[in-house]
Amino acid sequence: MTGGRADYPVKNTIMGPVKVTTCLLGASVLLDQVQGQEIEEMVVVANRLETPLQAVGSALTILGGEELQQRGLVTLENALHLVPGTGIGSEGGQRGSISALRMRGTESDHTLLRIDGVRVSDSNIPPLNLIGGDPLFGYSSISVLRGPQSALYGSEAIGGVVDLNTRGGSNAPGRHLFLEAGSFGSLRGGAELQGGSEGVRWYVGGSREQTENDRTANDFRQDLFALRVERDLGAETIAGVTARGWFSNLINPGSVGSFSGPAEDEREAALLTGYVSHRVNDRLKSHLTAGLYREKFEERGDFPFASDAEKASVDLRNVVSWNSQHETAVGALAEWTAFRSTATPVDEQGWRNGLYANHLWRPTEKASVSLGGRWENLERWGDSLTWRATGSWQTPGENVRFHGSYGTGFRAPSYFELFGAIPAFNFVGNPDLKAESSRGWDVGMEWKPSEGFLMDLTWFDNRIKNLIDFSPANIGRATTRGVELSAQGKLCDNFLGWRGCYTWQQASDDVTGSRLVRRARHRASLDLMSEPLKGLLFGAGMTYTTGVEDNDFSSFPSIRRELDSIVLLRAYCTYQVSENVSLHGRVENLLDRSYEEIANYPGRGLGVFGGMRVRW
Repeated sequence: MTGGRADYPVKNTIMGPVKVTTCLLGASVLLDQVQGQEIEEMVVVANRLETPLQAVGSALTILGGEELQQRGLVTLENALHLVPGTGIGSEGGQRGSISALRMRGTESDHTLLRIDGVRVSDSNIPPLNLIGGDPLFGYSSISVLRGPQSALYGSEAIGGVVDLNTRGGSNAPGRHLFLEAGSFGSLRGGAELQGGSEGVRWYVGGSREQTENDRTANDFRQDLFALRVERDLGAETIAGVTARGWFSNLINPGSVGSFSGPAEDEREAALLTGYVSHRVNDRLKSHLTAGLYREKFEERGDFPFASDAEKASVDLRNVVSWNSQHETAVGALAEWTAFRSTATPVDEQGWRNGLYANHLWRPTEKASVSLGGRWENLERWGDSLTWRATGSWQTPGENVRFHGSYGTGFRAPSYFELFGAIPAFNFVGNPDLKAESSRGWDVGMEWKPSEGFLMDLTWFDNRIKNLIDFSPANIGRATTRGVELSAQGKLCDNFLGWRGCYTWQQASDDVTGSRLVRRARHRASLDLMSEPLKGLLFGAGMTYTTGVEDNDFSSFPSIRRELDSIVLLRAYCTYQVSENVSLHGRVENLLDRSYEEIANYPGRGLGVFGGMRVRW
């Protein structure tokens, strides 16, 4: 739903309306199918307070976990192809390799990643491993908020925010087992349990995945654990905890050519969060979220490297409802981060503290305006002030809605950029670095001519300055601009559901005048899904990427070249054998096309996978 609605989550695109409610903590999204009535859809991530989707001015897409499973998508990387404005590039080409998310043409460390209401990425902990390796297992929803969002979420939110939420339990007990096998020696399986009683709800799940990939000596293995426990502490208070763990090993053959040699990568990461939500009275709600995150990474090869990052945070948010038209979210954040690296070497730690406020004014049911700001102080760097304004207006006919936003963002220098050293490359950190900063805006129109069709067209523009180069010094400036188009609907009397998106963007270096590398000029995706018979669902999808330039290091000196266009087709199906058992299959890279998203790192060829799910 671009601009607040156009991609709202659909549990089954050919079956009736859907309700989407984000819980008060922003910690989960509940997707309930509703028969015969429309219930107002609410989100928290867009304004840090409950906001109807029709009142969201920023560009926002929400994907439901059940919908993604139905569409045969199993990884976070593949799911993000359904979102306009997101540029995904696998830095290794194969499953388990790191992947960069360059939202709206910004850098990979200009997107903030949050899980269960806690910031898990920053300039010291880039989200490359999570974007590339994380499966969708255990997530209830993915929210992608585009444009500068530092006024709401702080440093790194220049391109936008990706918000993930662990599934919740229910009073009805449920058990789920799945097993899938296929090409490249792939095997994936897991189990999920959920239940609840007397005000307590819980969910726990675990999975294992292994594959040999499509290149020699490129094995990947990952174990995953997820948990949520929630309890009602009276009629006005909810408390809960979540936990996630990742344990992965990747044999990395390196690039094609002599630039990058083979290596073995190991990663261990764990996240623990706790939250309390209390309704003080009709006008005041308070939300407290605390989190601990640790990520250890080691690469053994020609250039051995090890890092250990830790993060602890507390966020207190209060929402004041002044009247039916005015609401304000006011909050404070305290976050401690430590980062140690053997290759640089770096061993630093420091505090990040911030205060923020965001006000939402709805003069009518069809119009809204928001204005927010944030002060943030980083102990090892300094202060930053950011702000954001958004607006939304629905025409009297209700089939057209205009939306837009303007905001500022920043990325604080990393400990490596400030204090690191690599003598072999004459690199010495620069403690006088400024933050990378941006100003960005977007404006769009949403069109809903009928109940079965919804389209959104958005123009965006970002100006980024003080970009940090390898020196390191603040000498860079960049401009990114483009168009995001998203649409979804139903055809043939609801027989066929479809959704698609397209992004045209121009990302350029303002100093040299050249294009920024690894940004696609054109990117599109399309997905078709149908249920011709009860219990039988099948579909097909396509992704298209063209106009990517990259530096080719297979020769010296390196050269810049344009990569070949990529067209990838996939197909999927599910058959409900009985009330408890279903079979599923999927085919990836259906035409067995050779391709590379990054120069000299080939992608996977044709892959066929099939499996079974048992629920009771």
